[in-house]
Amino acid sequence: MMRVHVRRLALAVMVIASLPPVTASGVHAADPPFVRIDAVAALARVPANADRISAALVIDLAPGWKTYWRSPGPFGMPLTITPAASSSVLRADILWPAPTRFVHERTPALSTIGYAGRTVIPLELHLKGTARDILFDADISLGICRDACIPHTAAVSLELPRGAELKSPHAAIVEFARKALPHRNDAPEAPTHIAWAAMSGDGADILIGICTDGGQTDDTDIFIAALDDASFATPPEVDRAHGNTVVYRTYIDPDFATGARPAGPAIGTRLDITFKEEHGAVTALVPLRERPPDTDTCPKR
Repeated sequence: MMRVHVRRLALAVMVIASLPPVTASGVHAADPPFVRIDAVAALARVPANADRISAALVIDLAPGWKTYWRSPGPFGMPLTITPAASSSVLRADILWPAPTRFVHERTPALSTIGYAGRTVIPLELHLKGTARDILFDADISLGICRDACIPHTAAVSLELPRGAELKSPHAAIVEFARKALPHRNDAPEAPTHIAWAAMSGDGADILIGICTDGGQTDDTDIFIAALDDASFATPPEVDRAHGNTVVYRTYIDPDFATGARPAGPAIGTRLDITFKEEHGAVTALVPLRERPPDTDTCPKR
């Protein structure tokens, strides 16, 4: 099984975890003792012409508890944010950090994908207009798990005046979390490149080619967001590796109602893939090929 530990991302998490507890700027409803959710913003005062602002949710989970990525596996409830009608925020875009796979040793297809401990999830708040003051009231829904999984809801609120730009005391929390986000596949600073995705020769699994200078280590994982007809919670394995190319075999989870494995996505389907390693993470939409390329060799970057 592959276990995830990403040094660059872990450094950002360590810095975030060392910051003082969130106070004042994020108001929230009372949370149960095993979870606390706060909203924070990068700015304490927002310029008059700004149409969006950077913010974050700080989710503190007690030891043993976890919550979910945007595609948690066949079971799990990802985070959703619903701004109130009276809010100055039109919508809140969630910028998902690279997750961790929590491997179910006895039944790998029951593994889940998400976060534990303190997690900072960046938000991009799109404003309705240039009102004098900004009010962000929202309902937060997410699943949290320990021995059992439960849905949890919370209310968060931010009030930010307009005026000359002024950084918030929580700016570092937001900035570190944004820096730790997965790079786009085509970004020059991306540590790796997701080269291709193809059905395996027997049509049962999906092979993904990764170009990386770091090679394969125990610190890597690869995530495919679920489709309507397929999920991918089962941990992947290295199929082959040579030079700066690593090919992963990813498994389509069985249908838990019948025990059969679904046929999988159609050729040409754009797979939403996130690859995470010790140097960072990269994400891309990659069209599914009928077969792998004739050569696995990656061009030197």
